Amino acid sequence: MCAVLHGLLGALVVGLVGWPAFIFMMLVLALVVGTLVVFPDTEDSDSAAAGKGNGNELPPPTAPAAA
Repeated sequence: MCAVLHGLLGALVVGLVGWPAFIFMMLVLALVVGTLVVFPDTEDSDSAAAGKGNGNELPPPTAPAAA
């Protein structure tokens, strides 16, 4: 969503300000997209794969002791 909005804003800038501002806007867009592509996904980390979670989960309930 942010990348699409930034692209539309860049198209508006080329009409209002000129090509240098458009080039600057597209460079910023490339940095935003590059950051999203390069930054590792936190859900695929080793702790999530091991099932450790984030520490906010409650432990599973235990069965009552037999009398």
